[in-house]
Formats: sequence, C-alpha cells, structure tokens
Amino acid sequence: MTRSPRNASIRPSLRSRSALASLMTTVAVGASVLNPAMASADSPPVAAYEATTHQVASAPYSVLFNMGVPVYERVAFIREPGSHSRTMIMKRLRRASEGKRGSARYVFLGDRLPNSFLVGEDWSRNGTPQGLVVPLTRKSKRHRPTQYQAVTTLTGPVGEVRAIAWSHRYLG
Repeated sequence: MTRSPRNASIRPSLRSRSALASLMTTVAVGASVLNPAMASADSPPVAAYEATTHQVASAPYSVLFNMGVPVYERVAFIREPGSHSRTMIMKRLRRASEGKRGSARYVFLGDRLPNSFLVGEDWSRNGTPQGLVVPLTRKSKRHRPTQYQAVTTLTGPVGEVRAIAWSHRYLG
C-alpha cells in the first residue's frame, strides 16, 4: 500500500509526530527548570553571587544572613606609617547576633572572600573598603598567590550596613 503525496502532506508521519511530542516535552521541562521562582512561592535563599545591591539594600539586617549574603565586621584599623590611609581588618559574621555592638558592618557581593582579611580604606570616603584583599588565613593547598582579589564600594550606608561592595578578581 502506497501513500499518495496529497495524504502525506496533510497527515504528519509517525516520526514527525514523535519528534514534535519530544520537542514539546523538552520545552515544558526547560521552562520549569529555567524559572523555578515562578513555580514556587517558597524559593530558596539567594546565593551571595546572585544577590543584587537592591535586594541587599531593601532587606532588614537579620534577613541578610538567611539570604546567604556575606556580612563582615570591621574589627580594627591599622595606621600606615607616614601615610594618610589606613588598612581595615575585616572578619566575617555568621549570625546577626555576632560581632561587637556598634561596629561597622559591610556586605560583599561577587566572588567569595576569606573569613578574615585586610583591605585598604578609601581615603576619600572615610571607613569604606577599597582595593586589594590580603587574606588573614593560613596557607592552604588551594591558595595561589598569583590570584589576587579586590573590592570596590557600590553604595554608602544602608540601614545597619556601612557599605555594600563588590568583590572581584584583580586583573591588573
């Protein structure tokens, strides 16, 4: 039994129907995977590298920790001899209740930073971090001294946070 060309153009073949069904399934699954926030009201916490400055600025201080945003406390200043700039010692806080009461707190978005580090103070904006990050951790096998990190301030004070900054790989 042979098909006429007219019937072949009207009725799709079994192969094209299965290909179409496969394509529709792929599109449906892809849409649900690409947009999980729309599918569920109880979305998971925002990862630090995914958080935006606006999300951090509009969130209460205690919620920042639930969002997974790294919050650091300025522990102390180190005065550079013969210089007008200071170096800040930063330590990561794990909970809203940690840290010294009244100390300056900072949020760093972007690349992951060590738990404690040194960073220079932007002399034009008192108390804001700017420049290269020097880790205050023991050397590990993963530590590569050629991969430097830097921070750049994005905003000034927001609520209890003194500044929001971006951490990134230093290229130059």
